[in-house]
Amino acid sequence: MSPTSSRLLRISTEMFPERDRFSAFREEFVRRILRMDVIDHSGGRARADLTFMPLGPVAVGTLAGTSSEFVREKHHLKDGSDDFRLNIVETGPVRFAQAGQERTCDSGWAYFMDHGRPERALGPSRGRMRMLRCRLPHLKPWYPIRKIWQAARCVRDRSTFFVA
Repeated sequence: MSPTSSRLLRISTEMFPERDRFSAFREEFVRRILRMDVIDHSGGRARADLTFMPLGPVAVGTLAGTSSEFVREKHHLKDGSDDFRLNIVETGPVRFAQAGQERTCDSGWAYFMDHGRPERALGPSRGRMRMLRCRLPHLKPWYPIRKIWQAARCVRDRSTFFVA
């Protein structure tokens, strides 16, 4: 596949055998591909559906599922990823923490995450979010992105992303 071609990746916990569904999803996808960990908060009835499409230096995706917490800690950072994600909450609220700050974003709100730093995000049962990921070198010409993270707040305006 050429670097500019795109292929939609779809993965669901339903694709794995029922007995080991969540652990297989965590081991084979979340830890290997996303370089994160995931904690089930659904009481043993975990379900997650994820779509992801790389589009050169940008990628788009969706995540829907039961209550779970996605965690990226210091040992995950060895992959060297300096991506930024704009997460748009369709069904919330989503609680997230990064850089010593904790926030809650309701449905229709959005927030930035710096994949080069530890992060945590906890979504509700039947939560749903859309994501836009961009690599840091492609954002630098636009604005000093680390300053965006320092100033970013949950935003509600669906037409424009405001930095407070």
